[in-house]
Amino acid sequence: MKVLIVASEPDQGFIGEGLKEIGFTTSNIITIDDGRQVIRCLLQFPSVNLIITGFRMLGANGLEVTREVKKFVKPPWVVIIVPWAEREIARPVAEAVKVDALLYYPFEAMALRGVIEETANRPPRRILWA
Repeated sequence: MKVLIVASEPDQGFIGEGLKEIGFTTSNIITIDDGRQVIRCLLQFPSVNLIITGFRMLGANGLEVTREVKKFVKPPWVVIIVPWAEREIARPVAEAVKVDALLYYPFEAMALRGVIEETANRPPRRILWA
């Protein structure tokens, strides 16, 4: 599985380390810090299966990233990391844009593994209209 992390540099490191703890290698992890670059990155790396992004980011936030990615014919799964305090705000909005899973921050590597395994066992959700 190839993972694209869309987050600020400090968050990239934290998420990347969590992925390595559960068996991902550096060659299977791509990082960018601006959600506006996601489509270009997916066109460059079509083997990306999973995007992990933040709920609130500069550029394009996790919901905007999801909305664009889910227009692909075969979209990757999208997991959005949400601060625990914002879970009630995030849930209904994430459902509306077809986020595959939410992961509440703070979390440990095993929670990340559980979300990835659970998400990867079902087809990615798609937006069927633009």
